[in-house]
Amino acid sequence: MDTAVFARYLAFQLPGMLGAGLVLSALAHFETLSPVAAVILFGLWVAKDLAFYPFVKVAYERRSPMNPGVKDLVGQTGTSRDALAPEGYVMIGAELWRARTRDAAEPIPAGSSVRVEAVVDLMVIVTAGDDLTAKSGRPT
Repeated sequence: MDTAVFARYLAFQLPGMLGAGLVLSALAHFETLSPVAAVILFGLWVAKDLAFYPFVKVAYERRSPMNPGVKDLVGQTGTSRDALAPEGYVMIGAELWRARTRDAAEPIPAGSSVRVEAVVDLMVIVTAGDDLTAKSGRPT
C-alpha cells in the first residue's frame, strides 16, 4: 500500500469523521443515543471509509490513467474532432482538448490522426499523425 496515497485519502475523510464524531457525541451527551451505540456507529463510519479506499484510491494518486499530468500528453496520439486550421478540438483518450497545429500553413482535416508535440496553457500543439502523413507523403 502506498502510504502517501492513503494519507491523502485520510486527509479528505477527516472532516467527515470529525463531523460524525461531534454529532454522535452530542447525541450521547444529551442522552438521545447511548454512549455504546455512539461508539459503535462511529466505528462503523470509520470502517466504511476504510472499506471504500480500494475502490477510490486511483482518484487520489497523483499520476494515474484516470488522472494524467498535462506533461504526460506530449507524445500521445488522438483524433481531430474538427478541421484544425490552425485551431480546433482533438480527442486524446476519452478527453476533448483544444488544439492548434504546429504548422498553421497546413490544416489537418477532421477525423485525422494527430500527435501531441507540446502543451501551452492547456492547449495541445499537434502535428499530423501517421494516417495523414501517409496520404500527403510528408514526414512528421
